[in-house]
Amino acid sequence: KNLNKMGGYLNKDVKNLDLEALNLCKNSRFEDIQECFETYHDCYPSSSLMDFDQFDDIFGSMLGDPQPVFMALEDNKNMDGHVDIFESLAAAACFSRGHFEEKTRFLYKLFDFDDNGHLDVHELNLTLQACARGLCKITELPVPSRKNIEKIVLNCFKTMDRDHSG
Repeated sequence: KNLNKMGGYLNKDVKNLDLEALNLCKNSRFEDIQECFETYHDCYPSSSLMDFDQFDDIFGSMLGDPQPVFMALEDNKNMDGHVDIFESLAAAACFSRGHFEEKTRFLYKLFDFDDNGHLDVHELNLTLQACARGLCKITELPVPSRKNIEKIVLNCFKTMDRDHSG
């Protein structure tokens, strides 16, 4: 029932959607996303915001013309000509032509900042924030508030963290 509601919502908004950015992401191979991450990691490891030239360095070979995706991900209110690399990689991974398990492993590794093999509540929050924000920007849907995502994360974490180890 909820899926039908969501599908109707998506169909309603798709009329106004610039499909170029969405199609560029959907036509990307998952292997290309991994190469984009490697480029980011090798060239810009301490940056989380990318200007267009940096974005082009990272995603240009995969997208061909990265401008539609950059424009979709750009948040003119807050980033002044920049995009968040984690939102970009998360959205690209979610939309790419890959298996769910590959995408999940990639996102898990992307946000396991302390490299301990586990996502703590902060890392899980960042994962869901980046995924939701990136996906919503590409599809031109309203971005959920940080507070709402934090509530979801805390509820998920409370449910999953049965041994209370954090």
